[in-house]
Amino acid sequence: MGPCRAHWQDSRGLWSRRRTMALRWALLLAVATAALAGAWAQDEPAAPPAYPTPTPIPPAPADPCAGYKCPDYDVIDVVNGDVEIRRYTQGMWVKFPVPGDDFTFMAAYGDEKLSSFFEGSNYEHKEVERSTPLKVDFDVWDLSSQRYSSYWVPLEEETLPPAAVPPTRIDKHGETFIYAKKYNDTMDFRTVCKHIAEGMVDLTVDGNPFELNKVSIAMYSYPKEGGGERQSDEIWYTRSFKKWDSPDVPVLRDEAASFGRAFETVQRKMLK
Repeated sequence: MGPCRAHWQDSRGLWSRRRTMALRWALLLAVATAALAGAWAQDEPAAPPAYPTPTPIPPAPADPCAGYKCPDYDVIDVVNGDVEIRRYTQGMWVKFPVPGDDFTFMAAYGDEKLSSFFEGSNYEHKEVERSTPLKVDFDVWDLSSQRYSSYWVPLEEETLPPAAVPPTRIDKHGETFIYAKKYNDTMDFRTVCKHIAEGMVDLTVDGNPFELNKVSIAMYSYPKEGGGERQSDEIWYTRSFKKWDSPDVPVLRDEAASFGRAFETVQRKMLK
């Protein structure tokens, strides 16, 4: 073998070894690259979890007092499904005598006269924060007696309320129990009396007519100023209780055995 051929064979062997070495390095580099890529993938923060769509918050219920002051009470019981027995703590009401038989007129007339008391037409010339509802009080047993429109005097003024100029006057009441029933009919006098009579029959116990001190139509549409949705008007039956007949004792849950005689008695008194 000549020297040239031997040199060529040596060169070919060297090139083959270098090629094998290069392939090994390429393989190692590929493995290292893959390992590093995996490590980087593990170091990347996980995608944030998808949060559920928040539940919409329902709108707040309408303020029954429409931004005015109104007396607080506790609901003692619910009778016949729609009459609340409420306990009102002691409080004061400013009232004005009103003429006529039309409740819409009596309410408007009383609101006009009583507004001046709240605006400062009192002996102290002091403005008083307005309240709601406006009540029209009357005696169902003596329909010829004087009727009154009245507003509640806010608690801030009860310690020493400004003295009213007659015929406006302020009455103080102790703990009072009221049977409150929603009223959505007309303010015609006979229609109102019919609903009152029916309510008294529904509250009858053992066939005896419901005993009460007075009846009021509570109108939440007064004062007319201001805005917002107003709650329904109510019929308020006010009565005092004997010890055995307290609303804390569920006497009135028993239905009357006979409504006929009670209804006739009420009709004779109110609708004659």
